Amino acid sequence: MTTNRDQTGSAVLETALLAPVLILILAAVVGGARVTLAHQRVDSIAAQAARAASTAASPSTATRVARSTAQAALNNGGQDCTRMTVSVDVGNFRPGGSVTVRVACIADLGSGVPGLSGPRTITGSGSEVIDTFRQVAG
Repeated sequence: MTTNRDQTGSAVLETALLAPVLILILAAVVGGARVTLAHQRVDSIAAQAARAASTAASPSTATRVARSTAQAALNNGGQDCTRMTVSVDVGNFRPGGSVTVRVACIADLGSGVPGLSGPRTITGSGSEVIDTFRQVAG
């Protein structure tokens, strides 16, 4: 003999148990996407700065141009950095050589997910070859 027990309220109970888990998974996906997007933006800033530095006439000008380009890209790019550090490697600054820019940005991603929110250092780098057919000052 089989008996059908009353299933009233089981859907509500299942929803109440699963909702927090689904919300946490959604928050983790959103938080992970924010971290990935921040890395892409910082990489883009470094690439723009390296491109601008590769067109400079001298290593000192390249350093100055890279820093100002990175700051301008940061201001226009929507990346919120509380502090940004730009380092420019002009050790190989010659025709056919390269210039490398590294950018470190301390950003508060504010995702609300434990381990992904709060201040986080995002780093990126970009290198650009200096045209072989142009003159470079010492």
